[in-house]
Amino acid sequence: MLVTDPNFAFAVTRTVRDFSGQRGRNIEPFLLVGLIHDRYAAVGASRARHYTPSLSRRDGRRYQAPAYGDADTFPDWMEERVLALLKSHYRADTERVTFLGHSYGSLLGLHALFTRPGLLASYILGSPSLWFDVHVIFRTEETYATVNADL
Repeated sequence: MLVTDPNFAFAVTRTVRDFSGQRGRNIEPFLLVGLIHDRYAAVGASRARHYTPSLSRRDGRRYQAPAYGDADTFPDWMEERVLALLKSHYRADTERVTFLGHSYGSLLGLHALFTRPGLLASYILGSPSLWFDVHVIFRTEETYATVNADL
């Protein structure tokens, strides 16, 4: 399982394991990988930059990079670095990887799902920031639906 905001998500994941899996007895073992953002930047600024798919529009003006809009690099980084590391160092089935995100992390998950379908097996997306950049994720989903209409 790959999770955004591991400082928050690790505790949530452990709690879910404890309650639904009877402290791990009723679920198969899994790897929990935290996807950290820029460790040299403030958490809020780093999340805004790396977890959002476009430059934000507010009050009729756009904020400039690098404040927002770096989510397009995420799927490639995930495939080339994270999944490759899991394959080479662990007995991980990378065909069964789950992504867990919340808020901006969930927006990032939706963006990855719509722009690189099939990269990951499943997604757990809590309270995605659908409002971001005047609902840009709906336009991304519309493009995805149009391209994949025959599926």
